[in-house]
Amino acid sequence: MESTAEEWPHPPGDPLNVIAVDCAPADGTRPPALTPGLPDAAYDHDGQLTKRHVRAATLAALAPAPGELLWDVGGGSGSIAVEWMRAHRTCRAVSVERDAVRAERIGRNAAALGVPGLAVVTGAAPDALAGLPAPDAVFIGGGLTAPGVLAACWAALPPGGRIVANTVTLESEALLADWYRRHGGDLVRLAVSHATPVGGSPAGGRRCRSPSGPPPNRSLPGALAGTPPIPRDPSKPLKEKHDDGVLHRRGPRRRRSDHGARRADPGPLPGVSVRGQPGAP
Repeated sequence: MESTAEEWPHPPGDPLNVIAVDCAPADGTRPPALTPGLPDAAYDHDGQLTKRHVRAATLAALAPAPGELLWDVGGGSGSIAVEWMRAHRTCRAVSVERDAVRAERIGRNAAALGVPGLAVVTGAAPDALAGLPAPDAVFIGGGLTAPGVLAACWAALPPGGRIVANTVTLESEALLADWYRRHGGDLVRLAVSHATPVGGSPAGGRRCRSPSGPPPNRSLPGALAGTPPIPRDPSKPLKEKHDDGVLHRRGPRRRRSDHGARRADPGPLPGVSVRGQPGAP
Protein backbone atom coordinates (compact mmCIF):
# COMPACT_ATOMS: atom_id res chain seq x y z
CA MET A 1 0.00 0.00 0.00
CA GLU A 2 1.20 3.46 -0.81
CA SER A 3 -0.29 6.84 -0.01
CA THR A 4 0.24 9.95 2.08
CA ALA A 5 -0.77 10.34 5.70
CA GLU A 6 -3.12 13.22 4.96
CA GLU A 7 -4.95 11.31 2.20
CA TRP A 8 -4.92 7.69 3.46
CA PRO A 9 -7.57 5.81 1.39
CA HIS A 10 -7.17 2.30 2.84
CA PRO A 11 -9.38 0.83 5.59
CA PRO A 12 -7.87 0.03 9.01
CA GLY A 13 -5.97 -3.27 9.09
CA ASP A 14 -6.00 -6.08 11.63
CA PRO A 15 -4.65 -4.82 14.99
CA LEU A 16 -2.27 -7.80 15.12
CA ASN A 17 -0.50 -6.80 11.92
CA VAL A 18 2.97 -5.33 12.07
CA ILE A 19 3.44 -2.58 9.50
CA ALA A 20 6.70 -0.99 8.45
CA VAL A 21 6.23 2.69 7.62
CA ASP A 22 8.72 4.58 5.46
CA CYS A 23 8.35 8.30 6.06
CA ALA A 24 8.98 10.36 2.95
CA PRO A 25 8.19 14.00 2.22
CA ALA A 26 5.38 14.86 -0.15
CA ASP A 27 6.23 16.05 -3.63
CA GLY A 28 7.58 19.57 -3.68
CA THR A 29 8.31 19.67 0.07
CA ARG A 30 11.49 19.41 2.10
CA PRO A 31 11.55 18.14 5.68
CA PRO A 32 12.87 20.58 8.30
CA ALA A 33 16.54 20.20 9.13
CA LEU A 34 17.58 18.67 12.44
CA THR A 35 20.24 21.31 13.01
CA PRO A 36 19.32 24.31 15.20
CA GLY A 37 17.96 27.42 13.54
CA LEU A 38 14.66 26.48 11.92
CA PRO A 39 12.97 29.34 10.04
CA ASP A 40 10.86 31.56 12.28
CA ALA A 41 7.86 30.76 10.08
CA ALA A 42 8.03 27.13 11.26
CA TYR A 43 6.55 28.23 14.60
CA ASP A 44 3.14 29.47 15.59
CA HIS A 45 3.85 32.43 17.89
CA ASP A 46 2.59 35.78 19.12
CA GLY A 47 5.95 37.53 18.89
CA GLN A 48 7.46 35.74 21.92
CA LEU A 49 9.98 33.80 19.86
CA THR A 50 13.75 33.46 20.04
CA LYS A 51 14.66 34.46 16.49
CA ARG A 52 16.39 32.06 14.15
CA HIS A 53 20.04 33.18 14.33
CA VAL A 54 19.96 33.87 18.06
CA ARG A 55 18.26 30.50 18.57
CA ALA A 56 21.05 28.69 16.72
CA ALA A 57 23.69 30.41 18.86
CA THR A 58 21.71 29.63 22.03
CA LEU A 59 21.45 25.92 21.19
CA ALA A 60 25.16 25.84 20.44
CA ALA A 61 25.86 27.20 23.94
CA LEU A 62 23.41 24.75 25.56
CA ALA A 63 25.15 21.87 23.72
CA PRO A 64 22.46 19.15 23.75
CA ALA A 65 23.73 15.58 24.11
CA PRO A 66 21.83 12.27 23.84
CA GLY A 67 19.62 11.54 26.83
CA GLU A 68 20.00 14.95 28.48
CA LEU A 69 17.16 17.00 29.97
CA LEU A 70 16.58 20.71 29.40
CA TRP A 71 14.58 23.14 31.48
CA ASP A 72 13.14 25.81 29.18
CA VAL A 73 12.08 28.53 31.64
CA GLY A 74 9.76 31.13 30.14
CA GLY A 75 8.97 28.96 27.13
CA GLY A 76 7.21 31.54 24.95
CA SER A 77 6.64 29.55 21.77
CA GLY A 78 8.82 26.63 22.87
CA SER A 79 11.37 27.00 20.07
CA ILE A 80 14.44 26.31 22.25
CA ALA A 81 12.92 23.20 23.83
CA VAL A 82 11.66 21.93 20.46
CA GLU A 83 15.04 22.22 18.77
CA TRP A 84 16.82 20.76 21.81
CA MET A 85 14.68 17.62 21.43
CA ARG A 86 15.16 17.55 17.66
CA ALA A 87 18.93 17.34 18.18
CA HIS A 88 18.61 13.66 19.19
CA ARG A 89 15.66 11.33 19.64
CA THR A 90 16.60 10.67 23.29
CA CYS A 91 16.86 14.35 24.29
CA ARG A 92 14.16 15.46 26.74
CA ALA A 93 12.82 18.86 27.68
CA VAL A 94 10.39 20.55 30.06
CA SER A 95 9.02 23.93 29.03
CA VAL A 96 7.74 26.16 31.86
CA GLU A 97 5.34 28.90 30.76
CA ARG A 98 3.05 30.93 33.01
CA ASP A 99 0.63 31.99 30.25
CA ALA A 100 -1.94 29.25 29.54
CA VAL A 101 -2.46 30.29 25.90
CA ARG A 102 1.26 30.20 25.18
CA ALA A 103 1.63 26.91 27.03
CA GLU A 104 -1.01 25.36 24.78
CA ARG A 105 0.75 26.81 21.74
CA ILE A 106 4.05 25.23 22.82
CA GLY A 107 2.36 21.82 22.73
CA ARG A 108 1.08 22.45 19.20
CA ASN A 109 4.49 23.54 17.97
CA ALA A 110 6.11 20.47 19.50
CA ALA A 111 3.62 18.13 17.83
CA ALA A 112 3.92 19.88 14.46
CA LEU A 113 7.73 19.68 14.50
CA GLY A 114 8.00 16.04 15.49
CA VAL A 115 8.64 16.16 19.25
CA PRO A 116 5.25 15.50 20.88
CA GLY A 117 7.02 14.25 24.01
CA LEU A 118 7.91 17.79 25.08
CA ALA A 119 6.51 18.28 28.59
CA VAL A 120 4.80 21.62 29.23
CA VAL A 121 4.26 22.97 32.74
CA THR A 122 1.86 25.89 33.08
CA GLY A 123 3.00 28.10 35.93
CA ALA A 124 5.40 30.83 36.97
CA ALA A 125 8.99 30.14 37.96
CA PRO A 126 10.49 29.58 40.45
CA ASP A 127 7.46 27.93 42.08
CA ALA A 128 6.69 25.86 38.98
CA LEU A 129 10.20 24.37 39.05
CA ALA A 130 9.57 22.52 42.29
CA GLY A 131 9.41 18.76 41.81
CA LEU A 132 10.86 18.71 38.29
CA PRO A 133 13.62 16.19 37.54
CA ALA A 134 17.11 17.65 37.76
CA PRO A 135 18.19 19.23 34.46
CA ASP A 136 21.42 18.82 32.56
CA ALA A 137 21.00 22.30 31.06
CA VAL A 138 18.75 25.29 31.70
CA PHE A 139 17.62 28.00 29.32
CA ILE A 140 16.00 31.15 30.73
CA GLY A 141 14.19 33.01 28.01
CA GLY A 142 11.75 34.98 30.16
CA GLY A 143 11.23 36.05 33.75
CA LEU A 144 14.94 36.35 34.45
CA THR A 145 14.49 39.24 36.89
CA ALA A 146 11.66 37.57 38.83
CA PRO A 147 12.86 37.01 42.41
CA GLY A 148 14.53 33.65 42.91
CA VAL A 149 14.40 32.39 39.28
CA LEU A 150 18.11 32.56 38.47
CA ALA A 151 19.11 31.29 41.91
CA ALA A 152 16.72 28.30 41.68
CA CYS A 153 17.96 27.35 38.21
CA TRP A 154 21.59 27.68 39.29
CA ALA A 155 21.02 25.50 42.36
CA ALA A 156 19.31 22.78 40.30
CA LEU A 157 22.26 22.26 37.95
CA PRO A 158 24.57 19.28 38.55
CA PRO A 159 28.34 19.56 38.11
CA GLY A 160 29.06 20.14 34.43
CA GLY A 161 25.60 21.56 33.78
CA ARG A 162 25.02 24.54 31.50
CA ILE A 163 22.80 27.55 31.99
CA VAL A 164 22.09 30.07 29.24
CA ALA A 165 20.00 33.22 29.69
CA ASN A 166 18.99 35.61 26.90
CA THR A 167 18.15 39.17 27.80
CA VAL A 168 16.99 42.34 26.06
CA THR A 169 16.45 44.72 29.00
CA LEU A 170 18.90 46.80 31.03
CA GLU A 171 17.64 45.24 34.27
CA SER A 172 18.33 41.73 32.99
CA GLU A 173 21.75 42.75 31.70
CA ALA A 174 22.67 44.19 35.09
CA LEU A 175 21.58 40.97 36.80
CA LEU A 176 23.65 38.81 34.47
CA ALA A 177 26.66 41.09 34.85
CA ASP A 178 26.46 40.66 38.63
CA TRP A 179 26.30 36.87 38.35
CA TYR A 180 29.16 36.93 35.86
CA ARG A 181 31.36 38.80 38.34
CA ARG A 182 30.57 36.26 41.05
CA HIS A 183 30.54 32.99 39.10
CA GLY A 184 32.34 33.57 35.78
CA GLY A 185 31.17 32.21 32.45
CA ASP A 186 30.72 34.13 29.19
CA LEU A 187 28.87 37.32 28.34
CA VAL A 188 28.11 37.56 24.63
CA ARG A 189 26.30 40.31 22.74
CA LEU A 190 24.80 39.28 19.40
CA ALA A 191 23.75 41.58 16.56
CA VAL A 192 22.05 40.27 13.43
CA SER A 193 21.58 42.38 10.28
CA HIS A 194 19.53 41.52 7.21
CA ALA A 195 20.17 43.01 3.77
CA THR A 196 17.06 44.56 2.22
CA PRO A 197 16.49 46.71 -0.88
CA VAL A 198 17.03 50.41 -0.20
CA GLY A 199 15.33 53.30 -1.97
CA GLY A 200 12.92 51.12 -3.90
CA SER A 201 15.66 49.05 -5.54
CA PRO A 202 14.30 45.64 -6.63
CA ALA A 203 15.90 42.38 -5.51
CA GLY A 204 17.69 42.04 -8.84
CA GLY A 205 19.98 44.89 -7.92
CA ARG A 206 18.93 47.28 -10.69
CA ARG A 207 18.67 50.89 -9.68
CA CYS A 208 15.32 52.51 -10.33
CA ARG A 209 13.38 55.65 -9.66
CA SER A 210 11.82 55.94 -6.23
CA PRO A 211 8.06 55.27 -6.06
CA SER A 212 7.33 58.94 -5.40
CA GLY A 213 9.25 60.06 -8.48
CA PRO A 214 11.86 62.83 -8.74
CA PRO A 215 11.39 66.23 -7.09
CA PRO A 216 9.50 68.89 -9.08
CA ASN A 217 11.37 70.66 -11.89
CA ARG A 218 14.19 68.11 -11.76
CA SER A 219 15.00 65.02 -13.78
CA LEU A 220 17.12 62.01 -12.95
CA PRO A 221 20.14 61.32 -15.17
CA GLY A 222 19.33 59.21 -18.17
CA ALA A 223 21.33 56.25 -16.84
CA LEU A 224 19.00 56.01 -13.84
CA ALA A 225 15.63 57.08 -15.15
CA GLY A 226 15.82 55.83 -18.72
CA THR A 227 15.31 59.36 -20.08
CA PRO A 228 17.71 61.68 -21.90
CA PRO A 229 19.88 63.79 -19.57
CA ILE A 230 19.25 67.52 -19.14
CA PRO A 231 21.45 69.63 -21.43
CA ARG A 232 24.16 71.42 -19.43
CA ASP A 233 24.85 75.12 -19.61
CA PRO A 234 28.59 75.25 -20.57
CA SER A 235 28.98 78.63 -18.85
CA LYS A 236 28.20 77.18 -15.39
CA PRO A 237 30.88 75.36 -13.36
CA LEU A 238 30.55 71.63 -12.69
CA LYS A 239 30.78 69.63 -9.49
CA GLU A 240 32.87 66.49 -9.38
CA LYS A 241 33.03 63.79 -6.69
CA HIS A 242 36.49 62.33 -6.23
CA ASP A 243 37.56 59.20 -4.34
CA ASP A 244 38.07 61.26 -1.20
CA GLY A 245 34.28 61.69 -1.01
CA VAL A 246 34.48 65.51 -1.25
CA LEU A 247 32.71 67.58 -3.86
CA HIS A 248 35.11 69.75 -5.87
CA ARG A 249 34.10 72.67 -8.08
CA ARG A 250 35.52 72.73 -11.56
CA GLY A 251 35.29 75.88 -13.67
CA PRO A 252 36.31 76.52 -17.27
CA ARG A 253 39.84 75.38 -18.12
CA ARG A 254 42.45 78.11 -17.85
CA ARG A 255 45.38 78.63 -20.13
CA ARG A 256 48.73 77.28 -19.03
CA SER A 257 50.03 80.81 -18.42
CA ASP A 258 47.28 81.31 -15.83
CA HIS A 259 48.39 78.40 -13.67
CA GLY A 260 51.56 80.11 -12.51
CA ALA A 261 49.91 83.40 -11.67
CA ARG A 262 49.72 84.23 -7.98
CA ARG A 263 47.40 86.63 -6.28
CA ALA A 264 48.81 89.57 -4.40
CA ASP A 265 48.92 89.08 -0.66
CA PRO A 266 46.09 91.22 0.74
CA GLY A 267 47.68 91.25 4.20
CA PRO A 268 45.94 90.52 7.48
CA LEU A 269 42.25 91.09 7.71
CA PRO A 270 40.85 93.42 10.37
CA GLY A 271 40.32 91.63 13.66
CA VAL A 272 42.21 88.45 12.61
CA SER A 273 45.33 87.18 14.41
CA VAL A 274 48.31 86.33 12.24
CA ARG A 275 51.19 84.32 13.75
CA GLY A 276 50.05 85.21 17.21
CA GLN A 277 49.96 88.97 16.56
CA PRO A 278 46.59 90.70 16.90
CA GLY A 279 45.26 92.39 13.79
CA ALA A 280 44.01 95.83 13.44
CA PRO A 281 40.92 96.64 15.48
